[in-house]
Formats: sequence, C-alpha cells, structure tokens
Amino acid sequence: MQLKDGVLKPVRGMVLPLVVPLGLGAEQLQKAAEQKMMAFNKHFRSGPYFLLYPDGSKITNIPGTETSFSLKLYKEALGKAYQCITVYLCTVEDFLADRKLLTKSLS
Repeated sequence: MQLKDGVLKPVRGMVLPLVVPLGLGAEQLQKAAEQKMMAFNKHFRSGPYFLLYPDGSKITNIPGTETSFSLKLYKEALGKAYQCITVYLCTVEDFLADRKLLTKSLS
C-alpha cells in the first residue's frame, strides 16, 4: 500500500501470490512477502515495512482478539480459503504519515 491523496491505497499491478507454511506469524509472513517483492519487482522501494490488513491496520493480532497473528488462525477467523486472503506491505513512512493525517482529521 502507498499513501496517495492522503489515503493508504493498494498499488495496482503489485499483487503477487505467496505460498508459505500455514503456521507463519506476522513477522515471518512479512519477510517472505518482502523477499518475493524484491525478486519480482525492480521498482520495489527499500523498507522498513509493516504488514497490513486490507483496512490499512497493522497486523499484530487476529482482528477482534488479543491472539497473536498466525496465518492459520487468521484464515479460520476470516472464513476464507487461503488463496482468497490478501495482506499488504506498506513502508513505515507511508503508514505513519497516514496515521498523522487521520489524527489531524479527527481533531
């Protein structure tokens, strides 16, 4: 995801399928995603990155719980097939800028 017009938006043409072990946590999933993006996209900006849910929130726990993220638990909570799960990489810079804009708009 990238900050565009003051909002985090998915970047068209930057979606790649990723086959990983089912028990991966957020950190391992992020590393695997970064490696694949670097291998297949020469315009991929250097990090650091956060792994985000489709709503733009940072992945740490399973949504609505205090349970640490794992791909298997997220799949069960979401109720979708693995191939239908989408998560996003976002630079820390864009993520923090989005949070600042969000905070300003709520003030």
